[in-house]
Amino acid sequence: MHGKFGTTAADNKARENRPKVAEILAHTSYPDTIWKLTPTQSGQLPVAATRGGPFKIDWEVHGKGDIKLVWIMGLGSHKTSWQRQTLSFGHDEGDKYSSLIFDNRGMGKSDKPLMRYSTSEMAQDVLELVDHLGWTKERQLHITGVSMGGMIAQELGLLIPTRISSLNLISTAAAIENTTTYLENIRTRIMMFVPKTLDRAVADSSRM
Repeated sequence: MHGKFGTTAADNKARENRPKVAEILAHTSYPDTIWKLTPTQSGQLPVAATRGGPFKIDWEVHGKGDIKLVWIMGLGSHKTSWQRQTLSFGHDEGDKYSSLIFDNRGMGKSDKPLMRYSTSEMAQDVLELVDHLGWTKERQLHITGVSMGGMIAQELGLLIPTRISSLNLISTAAAIENTTTYLENIRTRIMMFVPKTLDRAVADSSRM
């Protein structure tokens, strides 16, 4: 099969040659995939007490500098995905910057409540977190959000506009327009709950 939505023999061959999850985990370099960066502060903050919670958000601050950086990750990713930025700003220049990274609700070491998630609710989670840290001055926060994290960052900008010094939005949008039919949308939502092997999940993600 070949075409706009089809696959070629080369595609199938490449898929067959992908390493399995077990092979990746057994690779000698795998233990160093996530760098062991020791945070200056860390914890699990109970949030959303009046918004269906409380549940805990796992967070870390790297560095002790006066410039406050907030890194908001996108859908399906952990706070460790910011490790390059964490190393650079929170360690190499940790006397100048304080870098906040955290797992959004439903991800990583944060709680995973069975409820409807929204970017506006997640922005309020972030607000509770920066308030907890005492980062409350005017024009103090430099916020970076990628993908869904960028949507959360925009919501945060609406909540505390005078506390933000810069807003860096990466691969994001103000809203998502549905370009599929109603039935296709329903099918996609149902398939999200169909169990699949880890190898299949990785293979599917690699095609996105």
